[in-house]
Amino acid sequence: KNLRAGKVNNRTPVIIMTAYGDSSNVKRAVELGANDFVVKPIEQASFRKKIIDAVNSSQSVKE
Repeated sequence: KNLRAGKVNNRTPVIIMTAYGDSSNVKRAVELGANDFVVKPIEQASFRKKIIDAVNSSQSVKE
């Protein structure tokens, strides 16, 4: 929430890592401005794709 409120970092990609994958946690993360989320244990290939997607999305918004 604080990261999204700042002028400098408001486009920084945010991926939440949690041990709890229930829908209320996911909904809350998105409401607070997260780009995406991952549930532990993390599957490496999927996590890598989420990072790439978040960075690409952030870069396209900056342009």
